[in-house]
Amino acid sequence: MSNSNHRRNTASRYHICYWPTWLAMGILKFITLLYYPLQLTLGRGLGRLLLIVAKRRKHIAATNLRLCFPELSEQAQRQLLKETFEAQAIGLIETANAWFTAPEKLRHRVTTHNIDVLHQAAEKGNGVLMLGGHYTTLDLSASLLSLFCRYDAIYRQQKNPVIEHIMTTSRQRFLSGGQVIPQSDMRGVYKSLKSGHTLWYPPDQDYGAKHSEFVDFFGVKAATIKAPSRMIKQCAPAVIHCHHYRDKQGHYHIHFTDGSNINGNDTLADCANINAHLEHTIRQHPEQYMWVHRRFKSRPENSKKVY
Repeated sequence: MSNSNHRRNTASRYHICYWPTWLAMGILKFITLLYYPLQLTLGRGLGRLLLIVAKRRKHIAATNLRLCFPELSEQAQRQLLKETFEAQAIGLIETANAWFTAPEKLRHRVTTHNIDVLHQAAEKGNGVLMLGGHYTTLDLSASLLSLFCRYDAIYRQQKNPVIEHIMTTSRQRFLSGGQVIPQSDMRGVYKSLKSGHTLWYPPDQDYGAKHSEFVDFFGVKAATIKAPSRMIKQCAPAVIHCHHYRDKQGHYHIHFTDGSNINGNDTLADCANINAHLEHTIRQHPEQYMWVHRRFKSRPENSKKVY
């Protein structure tokens, strides 16, 4: 970035219109200094408040849960919706911990499972495509994972320059030499894999029908991005899955499993296998998935909109 662009971006994020964002960041940073069980309690309380005031997100989440868990009674779906919003709000505080707390200080709160799967894949030297998902623990788990390996990470650029600055600088700091790559920078993605790096890539958001195959996700046709198949065809990395969650004691678990059934030979099969693995892991802790996203925004031709 040129000096003039840097000065322009710096001036932009300090504009008076972004002072409320700076205040919110200050409050979140203060919360991270509190006793951890109190942080979780505050998160649950905030989640119950958001369930009342965030009506659009409530509608999206409720629709997703109704589509994905039709076997649940209405009462059970309402309970899962409540737990989902609590987990979303706790996730906000977890993200603040990722941004404002050094990972080493939280080492005692994380356990990895089958990390040898990751290390063995990395030792092959062809790069590792580490497929993840948008769980509410995403940012904090990404920070904690940096204690055990070096990797590059994809991220979605933010319109708010304050959030963009804090998010990217904190991620760059805890990645300890790894790269933070905007999701639009496919050249950077391929360069990462071809350089033999491990790349964390979550393929579970709706990027539109043009870039996707429609395959089942909880029994509902979902636009599933084809990019992982293209990456595998061009770069031939090892493929593994990574998922993570917070247990009832507030301890974090990061799991690694083999993903060799996603091999680039059949894009439709790859997309189906990705979704099948995601569904399997989400069902273990369904409240900790980001159901507030419009996962079924794009629909197959002649299908009704769901939101």
